[in-house]
Amino acid sequence: MKSHAKDFIETSATKLRGRVQDIAHIAPGLILSLAFWLGEVAQAQSLSERANVQTVANVQADANVQADANVQADAKVQAVAIAQANVKVQTVSPASALSERGPGTRAASLLRDFQSALAFDAEWRRALAIRDGALENEVQGLAGLLPQVQATAQRSTNSTRSELSRVGQAPVTQDISGYPAYQYVLQARQPLLRIRSLYGFFQGQAQAAAAQANLIAARQDLALRLIAVLADWSLASALMQAAQLQLDAADADALLARQRLAAGDGTRVDLETALARRAQALAALADAKAGQDNNRMLWQTITGLDDRSQPLLLSQLVDQLPAPHQSQQALLDQALQADGQIRALELAIEVAQFEIKKARSDHYPTLDLLAQKSIQNSSNDFTIGNRYETTYVGVQLAVPIYSGGAVQSAFRQAQTNLRRAQEELAATKNRITVALDRDWRSVQTAKLEAQAARQAFEAATVVLRASDLGQRAGIAILNERLIALAQQSASIRDLARANNRALAAWARLMASVGKLNEDSLLIADQWLAEWQPSSALQTK
Repeated sequence: MKSHAKDFIETSATKLRGRVQDIAHIAPGLILSLAFWLGEVAQAQSLSERANVQTVANVQADANVQADANVQADAKVQAVAIAQANVKVQTVSPASALSERGPGTRAASLLRDFQSALAFDAEWRRALAIRDGALENEVQGLAGLLPQVQATAQRSTNSTRSELSRVGQAPVTQDISGYPAYQYVLQARQPLLRIRSLYGFFQGQAQAAAAQANLIAARQDLALRLIAVLADWSLASALMQAAQLQLDAADADALLARQRLAAGDGTRVDLETALARRAQALAALADAKAGQDNNRMLWQTITGLDDRSQPLLLSQLVDQLPAPHQSQQALLDQALQADGQIRALELAIEVAQFEIKKARSDHYPTLDLLAQKSIQNSSNDFTIGNRYETTYVGVQLAVPIYSGGAVQSAFRQAQTNLRRAQEELAATKNRITVALDRDWRSVQTAKLEAQAARQAFEAATVVLRASDLGQRAGIAILNERLIALAQQSASIRDLARANNRALAAWARLMASVGKLNEDSLLIADQWLAEWQPSSALQTK
């Protein structure tokens, strides 16, 4: 019996010495990793040495207790995974990551981008050209009411052969060659009664005003497109950060699964599942990178800027966004009055009404005042060699009698165009009413979602700290930290999307009342300048 007991003690002591060596080999890496996460790099070496001594002492003190082999193997694999994963699973603040700017980057400025877009954007310059062309309709309408002056001149060298016959006499032939002939006429016409021209002038004024309203709407649309691109750019950057956190967690998870499989404590299914999650994180990272590059390109096509700009921190403006009005109904009432598109459609109705009046006025007579001065010399065969100077002043009355049904057809066509403009205005008002209701609710809902995402981020941060402390104390495992990192990544993604939704909806609300201009963008720039990364989501 004593022999068996002695053999058992010697065998147990040999196994324990092997485990002590393994744990002593692993513990320095484990302690260094935990010290790095806690910001205690300066004391990491001393902690590692104390851990080695404490580990050996604890094992020697419990030499008579046989440890569970499976639990020890799992602890060994987890320690190796932590030591090798190291900095990959650190807690990262979204605000600090987005606030980093490399050399050659610019400060955030919505106003600067908008001013650059006003000078470069092709769609805006197209709207300017359309407006400038439509303004000429007023000038053309006025021209129909002003005097028309025309001068004509004709000069030639003629040859005439004439044959005169008289009763009872032989015909007399006469040839005249190379004689000069000329005619100069100066004519002035002043409309006295031209109802169509009068309506044409009023119509031109309405067309010019409609073009100006369309330009205002195009200006708002330019600011909307710019903010949408910048918001999507900022969102893509936040999604890249979240995807990178997911990838880091997936890398650590895959490493842990591989180590467990090698130690005989894991399965192939666990490893393949971890690798699948890593592949999904890589795909999400690539998709976010593509979105960031695409939005940068869109921003360059709008502004014409090619500097190495970083995405603006627009997501931090959401809490500061002022409502255009305190009530939704007041906002809708102002939008129906101030929206450039609605104003342009109302003027389009006036244009259609004047077109009806123009078509009806083709039944009315016209009266013009005429004045003409002419000088003629040998202007025809009967005045060869004779010179005439003629001056006359008078009026000309023209009464339309029959035009083959063209006037009635133009009148019916104008009525159809009026109905179309009226229905288009009604449909636009309905769309704006629905859009305003949606955007108003989107801003409120997105703010609540942003608050929920912030709370989720803070909760995940607390779990991460607890996991760090638990791992240092030996009562937590790496999986708990990986799960917390996944939750933190999801909260960053949800916060970015909520901010993106709120900002886009707010911009549409401001544009609907014509307030998305340089003044509001300047205020936004001031918010950006006052905002500091330390005030955003930070890991404490």
